Amino acid sequence: MKKQILTALILLTGFNISLSQDYIHCHELRTLVQIPDSNNIPNVTTNTNGTITLTFPQQSVTDIFANYDIFDFYPAAISSFYYIKHNSKSLFEDLQNNVSPTIIGFDTIATDSIHQDLINILDGETFRVVKTVGVTDPSSCTDFFGNDLCPYQDVPSNSNLEFSFTYDIVSDSFLVESTQNTICGNFFSITMKGGNPNDNVNNIPYTLQTWETTVGVSAFNPPSNPCHFTENRLFGIMGVYCDYDYFYGNVNITIDPVTNNLKFTRDMVLLGYEGIELVNTNTNSLEESEFIKLIPYLENDTFLLNIKNFENQSLDVEVFDINGKQIIGNTKYQPNQIDFSTFSNGVYFIRIIDEKQIKTYKIVKD
Repeated sequence: MKKQILTALILLTGFNISLSQDYIHCHELRTLVQIPDSNNIPNVTTNTNGTITLTFPQQSVTDIFANYDIFDFYPAAISSFYYIKHNSKSLFEDLQNNVSPTIIGFDTIATDSIHQDLINILDGETFRVVKTVGVTDPSSCTDFFGNDLCPYQDVPSNSNLEFSFTYDIVSDSFLVESTQNTICGNFFSITMKGGNPNDNVNNIPYTLQTWETTVGVSAFNPPSNPCHFTENRLFGIMGVYCDYDYFYGNVNITIDPVTNNLKFTRDMVLLGYEGIELVNTNTNSLEESEFIKLIPYLENDTFLLNIKNFENQSLDVEVFDINGKQIIGNTKYQPNQIDFSTFSNGVYFIRIIDEKQIKTYKIVKD
């Protein structure tokens, strides 16, 4: 069940391009399995909470499935193949270790250790999508002189496509979550582990794969919505896109040597790849930009953050805590000042939106 079989299944079932989707974000993972003996096909019971229960002839297999959320089970286009929608690839680790492939078979589930460089770069940081790219012919992206012929394109400045990474050393995984609902109204929360070595044919050093999902927010969005195209690319790369047949394999990560921005790419099943470029929104200290400067003012236990507005622009200011919870949202500050006096000590992120840019600053109150 390699990429060729997946491609054949897509062609047989009818390939749905991304623009046909009215829901961009779907939190379920989907895995193609084979049940060679029709006597082993499970009975399906629909539960009141939106999940299903699969009952196999073998009690041990039923018990394994009972440990996970299963959302759907249905036949694929090829005889003896079925799709399972679920919330965790750990299900297939359990099956791989305890159930014969003559009962239920699938591609090998495996994961590499997350590279320490990635942990250093991503852990505790928040990133914003600033550019995207779609490439159908990778060989056409570089000319004789090494010039990039498939450049990334800027996304709208108000896209709100930000997400954070938190590393868990015990499970060797990242919790990856939206910091807020996107412009399209979506929110995702996933766990990512190191990439599947079986999908890393080019020996790329930095890879991840979506391992587990949590129910987030999925909003109805027809393709006519301006946010639709950008977000379906993000969600496809992060493994929570509704068109399951569009993307394939690991998330491949590179670092731009000029900007130090991260680029996340993922193969498309038929041709090429799609990518997003990410900028780190966190800073170790207060930053100064061409238009705005933040100046902390502490006196008599008062913590004020003055926003020096060089061009006297109208500013929208949003404040988030370390968990991404919005503390202040879409507030216009005429005096250009934020009072942190009543806030608990900790780390906060301040996003300032003016007429020309969006900047996010990291503030520590202690």
